[in-house]
Amino acid sequence: MAAPSTASAHTIDQAVAASDGCAWGDDAEYLTLHSDLIQTSAGEILGTGFLLWSGTFQENCVVTLKAGAAHGVSTWTEAQLHTEDGSTWGDAGAFGHYAAVYAPTGGQCVAYTVVITSPSGEEATGGRPEFANCSRL
Repeated sequence: MAAPSTASAHTIDQAVAASDGCAWGDDAEYLTLHSDLIQTSAGEILGTGFLLWSGTFQENCVVTLKAGAAHGVSTWTEAQLHTEDGSTWGDAGAFGHYAAVYAPTGGQCVAYTVVITSPSGEEATGGRPEFANCSRL
């Protein structure tokens, strides 16, 4: 699945197209199945987590896109994709713009987790723990 990335995209479309993102190419058609603001307990928004689907590739992709004070700052950034059969795929590291992971999930219900650590060290999480968006082939 996705290799560790330099994570330099600034938009969701750039992350979708990037080889170290979803790797679906510049003209990829995809659906945003779910999105969730990633904010600290004090309410500071550090980014947005996206759960995406490509019918062309029969894959889901999770993108943790940084914003605000976290944008452009290399801090812990994580994207995890979970399937109902117990599989988990992830991308994590000290990235400045995003983390992304994709996997062939056709026929599975999915959940996702996203994490960003603020420049001051506060961890913010988001995503959707419930399994849904069950794509059937």
